[in-house]
Amino acid sequence: VALELFAIAGGVNAALDFWNVFLFALAQNRVVRRLRATLFDVVLAQPIAFFDENSSGSIVSRLTSDTTEIASNLSWVFRNVTEAVVRVLGAFVFTLVPIRPRIATYLLIQNPRLGAVACAVIPATTAANQLYGRWMARNASATQDALAAANATALEAIASVRTVRSFACEAFESRRYDGALGAWYELCNAQAAATGIYFSVMYSFLSQLCVPIALLGYGGALVMRSEMRADTLIAFMLYQGQLQEYVGNLLNACTSMYKSSGAAAAVFDIIDKGKNPPAAANDATHASGDEDAVEFDSVTFAYPARPTKVVLNGFRLVARPGARVALVGASGAGKSTVFHLLQRFYDPDDGRVLLDGVDVRTLNHGWLHKVVALVGQEPVLFAGSEKQMERVVDADVVAAATAGNAAEFIDQLPRGYHTRCGERGVALSGGQKQRIAIARAILMNPSVLLLDEATSALDRASERGVLRAMDAASAGRTTLIIAHRTSTVMDADAICVLRGGVVVEEGTHAALMSRRGTPPAGSYADLSSSRGGGDDDATPP
Repeated sequence: VALELFAIAGGVNAALDFWNVFLFALAQNRVVRRLRATLFDVVLAQPIAFFDENSSGSIVSRLTSDTTEIASNLSWVFRNVTEAVVRVLGAFVFTLVPIRPRIATYLLIQNPRLGAVACAVIPATTAANQLYGRWMARNASATQDALAAANATALEAIASVRTVRSFACEAFESRRYDGALGAWYELCNAQAAATGIYFSVMYSFLSQLCVPIALLGYGGALVMRSEMRADTLIAFMLYQGQLQEYVGNLLNACTSMYKSSGAAAAVFDIIDKGKNPPAAANDATHASGDEDAVEFDSVTFAYPARPTKVVLNGFRLVARPGARVALVGASGAGKSTVFHLLQRFYDPDDGRVLLDGVDVRTLNHGWLHKVVALVGQEPVLFAGSEKQMERVVDADVVAAATAGNAAEFIDQLPRGYHTRCGERGVALSGGQKQRIAIARAILMNPSVLLLDEATSALDRASERGVLRAMDAASAGRTTLIIAHRTSTVMDADAICVLRGGVVVEEGTHAALMSRRGTPPAGSYADLSSSRGGGDDDATPP
């Protein structure tokens, strides 16, 4: 019978151990998942200026290492703090449950004086733990920041690996990453040193040496005076060790919470920003009869990262419904900034950006980006899963690809529309990516189409294919075009030359080219003759 009871108890203990490990691991995983999902959701809702000021690597580090650090520390706290509190303080009446679970109660009831000696180190340990925990919080925050900086360095090099390889800068980037890891390494070593000092002094010296010596000395004196039995002193020594263990667990839980607060600081700084949707809740029905008209009304704007550098200064522009309006000008003239404001990546410092006579700041974010589509200079293609690719290809996709002059080369790919083209479309040529981006815009069926240097990096053969796709995409739509090639803009209904954040020339290609005399520097005729315009201001300062 005794063996059967022992076996049953062992089985119950094994089952409880399983559920103990599994449930706390499950709780930790749920915390990580929910925290990451919440953080990612908030990050995507931040203004574009947030991404100008924070690197991708830093944000990814918050999503990965910081959230894991928070969850692992909190899981340890939840797992150990309850048992430690119960065992240290005693939750039930000593007479009902007289021994192991109620250590502090047992010690104080058996001999209050000796029990006080055993517990005397607890206040000192608690005070030291507070100081140590606060230092750990600051160090943990600095450590996570250093790791985020290192991750940003690595992500930048990996994302630009072709550029790194083309300049044979592998060794340089390795040194740069190792240097970024240096700060993290030093902080981790400082944490290890502080932890070693704390545990050696508070546990090894005070709890494991000073307290037992005091108990033996004082308890031995009590035994010699027949004020205490020897077996009680032995029990005191045994239970004192357990008491210090559970007090240590409790204080370590507090330290873990401090450490979590350090790791959580950057995460919750972002979460506390809350969702900042870039548009109001208005569903934005057309407010005027001039459907799809675009207007910039005395717009002044400077990027938040460089508020003293005015990019647009009283800028005015009107694009009638269905018109093709081209924006040309030298680098930094403000061309791409016009597109940024129309898509409401930023809000103007002064003036208004209007769509159908309605300020875009009052339009619903989802609606705005259904009626305004962008084809960028360097289109980004996303690598979907096999199931996603199988699901999304339908008649509308094929029709959009045909209209975008992409169907012919897609049909020649190994798996046609289901071909995986790699991260950011690395398996496709520049012209192919541009045509797919145009097809993607056509699939949205937007009312306003924005074409930002769509042919700038293409050869003549690829340019002809993209130009045909652009013509098909812009048919019947209000189209704004940024370009420096005459072939791209010469058929536009109006060409606006930007300089210093304002329109300095406006007219058709023929009218602007027919002006007599030597064209002044920066004029359309001058830009056309030099095939100029250079790089645009697409990247905010």
